[in-house]
Amino acid sequence: MHDPFGKLVSLVGGAALVAVFGTFGIDAWRDYRAFDDTPTRSTLLDAVEASASGRRWVSVEGAAFRCAQLVLNVEGGAAFLPASAVDGSTVVARFDRPIQCDAVIARPLTGIIEPMTLERAADLRAAGLALADGPRLRTLNVCASCGKSNARLGVILCSFFVLVGLLLYPLRRVYQSLRGRGAAAVLAAIHAPPQQAAQANRVVRIWGGATLVVGAAAFAVGEGWVAYGVVPLRWICVAAVVLGGWTAAFPAAYRRLAARAKGR
Repeated sequence: MHDPFGKLVSLVGGAALVAVFGTFGIDAWRDYRAFDDTPTRSTLLDAVEASASGRRWVSVEGAAFRCAQLVLNVEGGAAFLPASAVDGSTVVARFDRPIQCDAVIARPLTGIIEPMTLERAADLRAAGLALADGPRLRTLNVCASCGKSNARLGVILCSFFVLVGLLLYPLRRVYQSLRGRGAAAVLAAIHAPPQQAAQANRVVRIWGGATLVVGAAAFAVGEGWVAYGVVPLRWICVAAVVLGGWTAAFPAAYRRLAARAKGR
């Protein structure tokens, strides 16, 4: 089937997947190479110096974080807690949720330390946190799930989506070929002569069973999805399940009805 628009979509979509997930994958690979198997136990100054060459996975101990300067409700409810290293550098611990400061600083903080972006520094200053321009600024992204294993998972997932992007156009060609063959086989089964009824019924039954399975799977994961901006996806899935089940159970009746609808 000649479909230049579909070809363009698959080529552009594949290139976008490769570009986006390739970039994320490179970052994840760098983290995987840089991180140790466990977070590096560091003082605040050690963590600042280690992050001068890139992101590092650290567990900061003995840092004097200033609860009086805790900043909340920045970046969608995140909490920011500053501390100063002995050389004057400032590290701001970022939490993705509101925190009880005294309870949090009673133990080492584990996360990813990296240079603070200019945008984040500007947002924190606007929220009332005093950040000098001179000292080195760092963000410590506190998290329980980050680290080497998370970076490894990122590499795997990004590699998968890059592969999907590379194969998107060939997979589209294969899908079109299989769909064309399937449609031709069903059409031939509908118009099959009586002596080929058994084989024709098998083809229709297979098509009906596939429709039923796809409809049921889409129903299971399609809650809240809307097709064409109007029709709930689950309504379509129910129709597919009913049609597929009826076709698989009564292939001869489907063939007669389809043949009559096609004007035979």
